[in-house]
Order: sequence, then structure tokens, then C-alpha cells
Amino acid sequence: MTIRTLNRRLLAMTLSLSAALGVASQAHAYDVYRGVKADNGAVKWTNESFGVSGEDTPTLSFSYFASDGEAQKHEKVGASPCILKVALEGAPEKGETRNIGGNIRSNTVPTFRPSFPWTMTFDNKPEGHWSIAKETIMNVSNAMAGTVSAVAFKTLAERDNPIVTVINGTSVNCRIE
Repeated sequence: MTIRTLNRRLLAMTLSLSAALGVASQAHAYDVYRGVKADNGAVKWTNESFGVSGEDTPTLSFSYFASDGEAQKHEKVGASPCILKVALEGAPEKGETRNIGGNIRSNTVPTFRPSFPWTMTFDNKPEGHWSIAKETIMNVSNAMAGTVSAVAFKTLAERDNPIVTVINGTSVNCRIE
């Protein structure tokens, strides 16, 4: 067997394995959603859409739905102009966490620069609920944490291989701008 033939076979096996792993990783996707504000279909990347709330333990909330269609039908999430969709790995048990953002660095001014990764916790209160604690985002006011969240999720949505996408809610043509 020539080296050229061996190289071709190795390349073919590598491509086949890569394709198989790509399909497998997509099969384990678990999506959480958050309704966001928009202006003519363009997401408002502000505290208005990413408000952190709660008295004792302020958080940024997301909800699990089995599909985009289910999120769009939900009385609260689907009633928003646009919906933010975040892809997580695998279905969790209550209390489990997922890290989002990896080692991503945002190029925004230091005041608004998110420091990843962030931990998202599956508390299942109400059913399907996920949250990111304000202290994970930034230990500042709820409003500032919401502003930093907006910057962070826009950064995640603008990446080459985004874990964050935008789908239509009550608006059509929802998009990242």
C-alpha cells in the first residue's frame, strides 16, 4: 500500500468520524429560551430584554422547551417580540449546572465586559426553569447585571459557531443587530 493511498484512507476515516461526532453532538442539544424585546425584529440588547430580577437571589431566567414551536406557544416566552435560544448539552437532573461562554472575551468597554464561563443552574422552579445568579454575571446592581447580560449574549450570538440564536416570537424577521 502506498503512502498516498494510506493518507487518503486516513483522511476519509477522519472525515467520517468528524461527521458522525457532529451528528451525535447535535442529537444531545438541549435548548433553553428567553423572551426578549425587539425593535422591528432587531433584538434590543439592553437591560430591558435581559433584566436580572429577584429580591433575595437575583437571577437571569430561561425556560426549557422541547422545540422552538413549544417556546413560541408559551404564554410568557412566546408573547415576547423575539425569543433568545441557548443550546446546552444534554438533559439535566434538578440542581445540575451547565457552563456557557467558555473562555470567550468580549471587546466591550471594561465596565460591561462579561467574564465567562457563566454557570446556569437547572432549579426546575417552575418546571423547566434555568437561572444564572447575578453574582455569576457581575456582583453589581440588578440593572447593571442585566446590561452586562445583554452584552454577553450578543457576544455569544455573534460567534462563528453560536450557542445563542434568535427566533421569532410575536414579531417576524427576528434577528441579531
